[in-house]
Amino acid sequence: MPFQFSARAQAALDLLQSGAVNPKLTVGNGEAILVPSSHEGAFYATSIDSCTCPDATYRKVVCKHQLAVRVLFTLTEGGN
Repeated sequence: MPFQFSARAQAALDLLQSGAVNPKLTVGNGEAILVPSSHEGAFYATSIDSCTCPDATYRKVVCKHQLAVRVLFTLTEGGN
């Protein structure tokens, strides 16, 4: 049986593959990356540990934005 990602993990990978997660779009002295929302023109301040989206803020879950930032960090800096 082939490995399948959860829907949230797949959504995070889709964000990365689309190029939506730009590590140069930062806020708070580079502490968070601005990751676009599915709502046009909206962004969430996202780090590996937090996000301003409803999933992270109200549901207290690791959201697709955080997962995308974690993968990006691992691939670019943490993977050295």
